[in-house]
Amino acid sequence: MKPFKLDEIEKIKSGFNEPEGYFDDFSIRLLEKIAHQPSQRKKYLSIYTRKAIAIAAMLLLAFGLAFVQYYKAPKNDQTDESIENYLASNQCISNEDWAMMLDEKDLQKMEKNINLNNQEIEDILSSEENFENYIID
Repeated sequence: MKPFKLDEIEKIKSGFNEPEGYFDDFSIRLLEKIAHQPSQRKKYLSIYTRKAIAIAAMLLLAFGLAFVQYYKAPKNDQTDESIENYLASNQCISNEDWAMMLDEKDLQKMEKNINLNNQEIEDILSSEENFENYIID
């Protein structure tokens, strides 16, 4: 193999030539061009606007989720009368058992002050068909 010497090889010219003195004042010309061009700054939303949009989006999301959850929840359309009928027809739980399940707060909610004299009580009981059950209980 022949020894390779970089200095002795004929150099290939690129074909591109720069004008004389082009790079001497290049930095000055570049700075002048930059100074004359208006700055093209991108306009972004301010921090406060972004925060306001984020808060609005979170509130909208929260209300939307609450709205969906409210309408997906099962509806409790049972009336007091239907509950009373169910309890009356299913006599597997006695009055004592019901009394054991209720706490003091429940009993206070159910308590009503009815001021009836003896004559009114007798009239109510006599109008009922099975008043004997009320007297025995």
